[in-house]
Amino acid sequence: TRATTHPYAAVPDSFSGFLTLRHRLYFVMSRPRSQRAALWETNGSHRGTHQVVSMGPNVSSIEGMTVINHRIYYFVNHNAKTFALWVSDGTAAGTQPIHTFEVGQGYVDMGLTAALHGRIVFPGYDGRHGYELWTANTKSAWMVKDILRGPSSSYPSGLISTGRRVVLTANDGRGGEVWSTDGTAKGTRMVRNFFPGQSPQQSDISVYAGFVGYAFMTVEGLRH
Repeated sequence: TRATTHPYAAVPDSFSGFLTLRHRLYFVMSRPRSQRAALWETNGSHRGTHQVVSMGPNVSSIEGMTVINHRIYYFVNHNAKTFALWVSDGTAAGTQPIHTFEVGQGYVDMGLTAALHGRIVFPGYDGRHGYELWTANTKSAWMVKDILRGPSSSYPSGLISTGRRVVLTANDGRGGEVWSTDGTAKGTRMVRNFFPGQSPQQSDISVYAGFVGYAFMTVEGLRH
């Protein structure tokens, strides 16, 4: 209501990435001009709003904030030169980097993530395998599978959790198709080749949501 709508803290520049953890609201405060960003928290009061930790200089953005297993995961974009995956329990002492990724050719939205067995699943780049499917816990990150073997990229995208698995689109050389993973290399496989003998674009397939063990998607240009 009008009577209960009021400012509770003065904030500089811009803020984004709102999410809740243990009855508190966390968000990113960015200062693009000085290329700095920080993780903040609030309990809804002026006194209860403060900075948790600063991400340091040369930060162009913080992306992909998500809560998994009572931890906040996010990527720190260092001017599109590197992306660092961080984890936080909501305290300064419990906020730390997990792994730093290079930025390869082509574009992958590092904010496209999904939860699986208490871990985060996302597209990552290490310079040798291109953009491929990765996962991480609170201590380390590793590649799940080199879907398109070698230095080329399979460009994982549209990651959606169905509970026990994550459904995504990826290109193993046969065009963009629907894939599924249980978080292991052996358990990562193509679900169906919708366009056999063709080379469809991944934009032809869009995975929208996961619900009660199923993934819902649209497939353009499919002949029945």
